[in-house]
Amino acid sequence: LVLALLPAINAARTEPVRAVARRSLAWVFVAALALRLGMEGLRLFPSGPWRITLEWATGLLAVVLVALYAQVARTGPFKRGARTIGLVLLGLATLLFWQGETGGAMFFATLATLRTPWVAVLSTVERLRASIAALLVAVAMFVGVPDGLLTSDTSLALVRLARVVVGLGAAWAAMRAFRAFTDDPTLGIRRVSLRLALSHVLVVTIPLFIVVTLWVSSTYLGVNAERALTAGRLLERESAAFEASARATLAAASDPRTAARAMSIVRGARWPGTRAYVVRNGVAQRAVGEPIPGDPALADWVAGLDTLRGHGVVDMGGTRWLGCAVRIQGTGLVVLSPMQSVLDSTLAPIMGSELVMLRARPLEADLDSLVMVAGEMEEDATSPDPEVVRGDSLSAARLRAAAEVMGMRDSVVRAHRRQVPIAIAAGDDTLSVQLVGYGLTGQVSVMGLRHLEGRWQDDAFALTVRTSLRSILMGLFDKLRDNPWQAIPVAALVALGLLLLPLFATNLRMVRGMGRSITHAIRALREGARAFSEGRLAHRILIEGEDDLWDAAQQFNTMAAGLEQAREAEQERTRYENELEVARRIQARLLPAAPPSVPGYDLAGRSESAREVGGDYYDHLDLGGGRWLLVIADVSGKGVPASLLMSGFRAALMGMTTGQESPAMDRVASRLNEFLHQSVEAGRFVTAFLGVLDTNSGRFSYVNAGHNPPLLRRSDGRVETLTEGGLILGILPGSTYDAAETVIEPGDLMLLFTDGVTEGADASGEQWGDDRLVTRLGTVHPLPAREVAERIVREVRTFEGQSGPADDLTVLVVKRL
Repeated sequence: LVLALLPAINAARTEPVRAVARRSLAWVFVAALALRLGMEGLRLFPSGPWRITLEWATGLLAVVLVALYAQVARTGPFKRGARTIGLVLLGLATLLFWQGETGGAMFFATLATLRTPWVAVLSTVERLRASIAALLVAVAMFVGVPDGLLTSDTSLALVRLARVVVGLGAAWAAMRAFRAFTDDPTLGIRRVSLRLALSHVLVVTIPLFIVVTLWVSSTYLGVNAERALTAGRLLERESAAFEASARATLAAASDPRTAARAMSIVRGARWPGTRAYVVRNGVAQRAVGEPIPGDPALADWVAGLDTLRGHGVVDMGGTRWLGCAVRIQGTGLVVLSPMQSVLDSTLAPIMGSELVMLRARPLEADLDSLVMVAGEMEEDATSPDPEVVRGDSLSAARLRAAAEVMGMRDSVVRAHRRQVPIAIAAGDDTLSVQLVGYGLTGQVSVMGLRHLEGRWQDDAFALTVRTSLRSILMGLFDKLRDNPWQAIPVAALVALGLLLLPLFATNLRMVRGMGRSITHAIRALREGARAFSEGRLAHRILIEGEDDLWDAAQQFNTMAAGLEQAREAEQERTRYENELEVARRIQARLLPAAPPSVPGYDLAGRSESAREVGGDYYDHLDLGGGRWLLVIADVSGKGVPASLLMSGFRAALMGMTTGQESPAMDRVASRLNEFLHQSVEAGRFVTAFLGVLDTNSGRFSYVNAGHNPPLLRRSDGRVETLTEGGLILGILPGSTYDAAETVIEPGDLMLLFTDGVTEGADASGEQWGDDRLVTRLGTVHPLPAREVAERIVREVRTFEGQSGPADDLTVLVVKRL
């Protein structure tokens, strides 16, 4: 329920997400530290009410830690639906945990919290701090955690849930946060010199750390492996000598029991707990020591000495011994010594390491005692031997009962005061289990025999050697007193360290020199930028070096000179743009401001320039008496020259038509041709279409001077083109023009347009074309004239797309209602 309510609580907060993330991460770190301290505190209270209270407090801390981490995992930007999915997973994990399915709860809780959206809201330095804190939390959750000290099932389940969910999440978060930290090339450091120094430190320390780590690990593993190999050889020699000694003793003794007692005295002094058996007539009789479960099978070993090994590791019911078996004239002698006792008293002092022989198979169910010493069965709990029951009041029966209840009957257990990973407490007594694994140790196989399923067979057994890292790394220095010659390699190491000091000093001096140079150049660049921001473009940087930064300063000076020139050019361009704006406004006034109101007709025009000003022109002039002069023209070229020529054309047209009720279009065209030929430079010309519309009768008299033929769409769908006229204006003097006439009937629509409509092209060069115009004219025929003009212009510009307008575009629509 707490996990399910956390998202709503977090969403209700009004403070910034970054502040929520920082505070939540801090609380997770504190809660993880408190949980680890609580688990470590269990070592101080073997039993009693304080231990019970501490266990429940530890379980409560585990709940708080998981809840806080769930809140952190839901802090930050999320994709749509992710919060809902996370809430469902948390609810499912809570339900499974309530039902006792701890594994399923761990799985779904991990899925719900294995997110790091909070990384995006932290600064670069905060990401580094978060990665270090998350790594410490992961270490606190996984490394050396004594959760086996918990006896309460509920507390144990809660702690394991917290360890898995928070531990895995923190490890993932540490990697994500550090990755985000390294994505910032500045590493959160503003000063370049400090950043450069840090980069040098990282370049030196990280490879050094990797090399040292590899050297330490390889040395540790190599020494353990070598010592394991040596221990295996020593154990083989010791067992062979064991057999030779037993054979010699049996041969020299007058009675086999005397030989057995002699062997137990000699070997028992070194290896307490040694047993000796005499085998006669196929029966093994115990001569010295306590009985061993399954010891009648020793007679089969003696009987099979022709094919079986006579010495080595002996495994009986999962208990390991160092033993030997000899047979002389039908009489056999078997001597067994506890394996761990042999390792601890003989091989461990020689090797300077801890030696353990792992048990691969469980103990037999009919063991008479569960009291163990150093991993091997030693004596019954009722034995008076102080080394076995020293300081512990647990009886053999209580040990058996406790082990059976805890499911530890097959484990290697020991009654003592020192806590190890798995333990139970009863009153003032403690029963614990010591688990020994392979890990970073040295292993070697030693030969021996195993009694399994009623028969003996040769087998190999794993011997593990573990040496403390300190003794390996400090071996050169610890042995100086015992071996004065050890001073030679120590002196070599010291000399090597002294040789590295000048290299370190040189590296530091280089870093400081480069840092000062870079800082000085950056300061100069900063001052130049400040001068530019204040408008002092005459400022120049004094060049003091020849590296890349001073090259940048030189480019800065070049840029300053260019900016001065650019400012002058900008002022000139501004003046030119102002003049163009004036020209644009003047040209806009030359075109009709609004369509006229003509009874029975609908007129509208639209013109767009490809540049600030253009050379297209259209007009509708009232001649009186219901007569209107319709004109559309396209001046060659674009921009200001075309605009000026268009203005002259309009002035000439106005002068030739003003005051005339019905001017002759052929004479007007001829006079315009002569005017333009005399007024403009060679190569300049105008295409134009002129027509007079009698609105009373619908008669339309026109002349087409080299212009795109207007389209006349009849009410029945037929399309006619108005082509009669002559050459374009301004090319040849004395050109004559023929006038033509047509009638615009009710429902007809006439479209006058410039070549910018049909020649508008897309990025591939395809033109809009006459066919599209005719097709579109049929589509827009029912619309008002104004909307027809706007739609045609808009569709052409849309067709041109990113290639942009290539020409001026003008249309004039005349529609008889």
